[in-house]
Amino acid sequence: MHLKLKTLALLLTLAPCAHALEDDKAKHLGVSFALGIAGEQIAARIAPDVNSVALGTGMALVPGILKELYDANHKSTKHPDGFSGKDLAADLVGAFAGALLSGMVSQRVTLFVGKDRAGEPKVAVTYSMPLN
Repeated sequence: MHLKLKTLALLLTLAPCAHALEDDKAKHLGVSFALGIAGEQIAARIAPDVNSVALGTGMALVPGILKELYDANHKSTKHPDGFSGKDLAADLVGAFAGALLSGMVSQRVTLFVGKDRAGEPKVAVTYSMPLN
């Protein structure tokens, strides 16, 4: 647990540098962070005997890898170089940070993606805390 706290502290120390990220990299980081939380939650439920942070990070990386493979095969003016290792690095950092954060709060983080009562799209991250 002590190592996880040090890792989280390092990630939080780097957070103020986020403004220096290109907009595209920030999007990769943010989406992968949410996918990391979701991946860790799913991993903890379907494979309780496996490291849920590692499995959740791996699951969260799949969409980023597929997107980069798509970019490699469909070069455009927006992505003239196709595959971007920097995009994939942002995916990895986001996925790991999300999965680590989720794992650190002992399965108390829940990610909800769906519709609210009015039928509007909704994404929510909740944290439940015991009152003992």
